[in-house]
Amino acid sequence: MRTCTKYWVKITCDERRVQVYRCITIRISSWMTNYVGMLRIVLEIGRFIPGFLLFPWMFVYIRQYFRSVLQNKDDDDYEVDRYSRPIQNEGIEWDANTIATRLVSAINAVLMSITGIISVYTTWNDLKFDRSPVLEPYVYLCLPYMMYDLWAMFVTYQSEKPLRKKQPLRQSLRLFYMDNTQIVTHHIFIALVLCPVYLYLLNGIGDFVVGTFCLAELSTPFLSLRVIIKQLKLDMPKLSLANDILFTVLFFICRVLMMPFCYWSVGRYFGVPFLGVPFFIPIKCNVVSGMLWGMQLLWFYKIFKKMLQLILGFSSRSTTHKDVSHSLTNGKVNGHEINCNIHNHND
Repeated sequence: MRTCTKYWVKITCDERRVQVYRCITIRISSWMTNYVGMLRIVLEIGRFIPGFLLFPWMFVYIRQYFRSVLQNKDDDDYEVDRYSRPIQNEGIEWDANTIATRLVSAINAVLMSITGIISVYTTWNDLKFDRSPVLEPYVYLCLPYMMYDLWAMFVTYQSEKPLRKKQPLRQSLRLFYMDNTQIVTHHIFIALVLCPVYLYLLNGIGDFVVGTFCLAELSTPFLSLRVIIKQLKLDMPKLSLANDILFTVLFFICRVLMMPFCYWSVGRYFGVPFLGVPFFIPIKCNVVSGMLWGMQLLWFYKIFKKMLQLILGFSSRSTTHKDVSHSLTNGKVNGHEINCNIHNHND
């Protein structure tokens, strides 16, 4: 009886030992699983770090450079005393912030356009499943850029008027959002919705369509150049007019014609006529595409209308300048003789 009792006690102890070992093994494996999961999360976050470092560094470096350039220009052009210096420094700060923001925006637009061109070229044969070699790496830069650009726009907004810096941060952010609702919503939507959807939900499907949308940024560098010319107060009317014409043409090609090009490409891939594509794809795709295209058409109408005004104004100024020059050459302005005798003028 004692032997049997000892035997059962021994078995019970062995089972308990096995259970303890099993619990320890399960705990260690769960720890390892959590550790691997945490390591994956850390590595995934690490992919965004270069973008969070690159764009702010470019902004600070460019701002510092143009701040010194504008300061030297201001010192050469004007006699600045100690009372007017703070006001002019604030204007220079706003100009430097605006130029830096636009230059970094132009650099990102060039990167995005190159990504779009490569993506469209490499996925042309299979619009649905072909992968672009550069699209995913750029998206890891696009999300940090959108967050950075919000910060840069807020800094520029604060430097535009000195009183804004004295307001509480919460009130400044609210006013900034109210004054820039569309662009702020656009950036937040891309950073928090579109980029995560592409990286974690699409699984590599639709690189062609995403690359086509990237081509829309081809016109952005010319818009940035227009603002930079204005901030630097450069007297280059012909360059400004040529830049505005290029911006309008590229806006029409890359934004207005972008949606018909996507529909034509889908029809070519599936063997559907161009006019039959809206009835072939889901209704939600047509709704979203119609909203985006309608917005582009509205903006192009405003840009084209402004472009016509600039062209007509430039031609009228050129005609007036030629008439005045011709009249000065003949010694008359508006039918009156020009007396160039300085002594008579002084008398």
